[in-house]
Amino acid sequence: MAPIRRGPATIMHPEPKPTANARPKLRPLPAFIFATRWLQLPLYLGLILGQCVYVYHFWVELVHLIEAAFGADHGDRRRLRDLRQPDGPGGSSGR
Repeated sequence: MAPIRRGPATIMHPEPKPTANARPKLRPLPAFIFATRWLQLPLYLGLILGQCVYVYHFWVELVHLIEAAFGADHGDRRRLRDLRQPDGPGGSSGR
């Protein structure tokens, strides 16, 4: 109930109840598009998961950058080790 102030007394009036037909009915095409919104759920979940992977890799690289900026050379050694991977079973690149 919503109070209405009139002078020293407060009169309580019930709030109007919304009717069941208060929402306008959608036309067929908008209703169809609205009904199929759940088909996009897997797409959005995949985008969120992919974004989480990118954020993780960003933080890893940011930590490496900060380590290198403050003179920690173990980060540089790790990068060089990753770059010098073995060529394969033959041991040479085949050139």
